[in-house]
Amino acid sequence: MTLYTRSPKAGATWYAEERVNGMREKFCTKTSDKVEAKKVAEKHFAGVLLGVETPNKSKRSQRLDMDELEASYKVFAADCEASTREGNINSLKAARREAGVDDPSIMSPETWALYKASKLEGKQGAEKASALRSLRSCETKIRSLFRKDIRPLYGNLPEKLVQFLSQPKTKAPPVSYTLPPQTLIDRTWELSRELAALAPKAHAAFIMAITGGLRVKEILGYQQAWVSGTNYKLIPAEPVLTIPGSELMFQTKSRKSRTIPLGKAFLAAACEGITESDIATLNTWMKSKVGWTTQKGAHELRKLYGAQVATGYGLYVAQRLLGHSDPSVTAAYYADLCEVPRVVVREG
Repeated sequence: MTLYTRSPKAGATWYAEERVNGMREKFCTKTSDKVEAKKVAEKHFAGVLLGVETPNKSKRSQRLDMDELEASYKVFAADCEASTREGNINSLKAARREAGVDDPSIMSPETWALYKASKLEGKQGAEKASALRSLRSCETKIRSLFRKDIRPLYGNLPEKLVQFLSQPKTKAPPVSYTLPPQTLIDRTWELSRELAALAPKAHAAFIMAITGGLRVKEILGYQQAWVSGTNYKLIPAEPVLTIPGSELMFQTKSRKSRTIPLGKAFLAAACEGITESDIATLNTWMKSKVGWTTQKGAHELRKLYGAQVATGYGLYVAQRLLGHSDPSVTAAYYADLCEVPRVVVREG
């Protein structure tokens, strides 16, 4: 019997795998205690062998439906935050509802086509491009319900659902970043002194996003221990922030670590213990006080940081510092901002 977890985080649920009656069986123990997990799994597999219990989670003779999916996904994807799991389930429910059909297969190519048609109806140009990006985002969330590491735990999926998961993903045009007016950027910096006095932690989040390019979750999980005074790749040595790919109760979006050179503003302002409430304060301040139109001010500051790096140091450096897993993401956002300098090469 093999015991394993699906997350490096503390408190992750243990799963067990064993061959019973010539078939591989997987079982969720629903406990984070390894010793207890072993006892529960041994009892379960013994029951399956004796015919007392039916194989768990394989459900070869049982059809997966929405209720079962929702209940099982919470257990199988325990390594994800509750808000993420809820968002993925809600995306599936919204697509089914707007398609106007109660698909017994949960999702099928036909149901997705109806939903896609309803979202694109009457849209052209930029409006259509935006709708396609929303569709792509929704589809990604639905597919994540059946990601490779947990998909076998559902057992045999409905044939139409398998067809949906196997079809090519919706293609969406890339998003090109547009720099905000310089007057807005200047006004943001000017009024940031007022924010520092009224809401110090919201101001800290502001500095961490605009001078370090941190994502919101990285700001929330920030630890002073991530800052070090030297880095052999930087000459002369200067303070750097090394964000770990994964550690207890924290992981980056790409699950890869990255190192960011730091300036005086970041070192003076950055602090631990920033909360969702502080981020909300920052977002509200940017929209109501400064004049930004976005609801996600902190993320907009990260984009502004990326634009400065891309135009000043190139797309490769921007990708490394922003932590994009795919360079095409960085290029899609910032390539249009980068000018080609006069190129001089040896001619003789």
